[in-house]
Amino acid sequence: MTLNEDKFPYVPHSVEDAQFIGEAILEQSFNLKDPKLYEIVGLDRDNWEIVAIQTTLANAYHAQGHVTILAADRSKLDDSQNRPGGLVGAHALDVVKFTTSLKIEDILSAMKRSSIFYKSRGLKDSDFYVTEERELPAQD
Repeated sequence: MTLNEDKFPYVPHSVEDAQFIGEAILEQSFNLKDPKLYEIVGLDRDNWEIVAIQTTLANAYHAQGHVTILAADRSKLDDSQNRPGGLVGAHALDVVKFTTSLKIEDILSAMKRSSIFYKSRGLKDSDFYVTEERELPAQD
């Protein structure tokens, strides 16, 4: 067994000079016709609890994005953690990192809705109040 002093927390982002930082939400779809997250990822829900999804989107430096899945091995959880909601509020959790060939579009296909919101780094703790809405100027 590994001692906590020997462990290092997973750090999903290591960009020090990012101009924008933010958060994202994903709401799973429960429509029976939609694909299921565990099926898309390829994990058996009886054996694994997906606890985090990290994605790198395609951009100027990465021609293709990728998805990383963090999941808890249910065989290593106690009975109270293995019940619905049993991991809520956990301060630390041992997980397995799965590198996949999935794209964010694959994950989004199992979601009812999603949203990403970025704020300027210097305003990350600021509240914004929208006072009016406008159209962007037409571009030639």
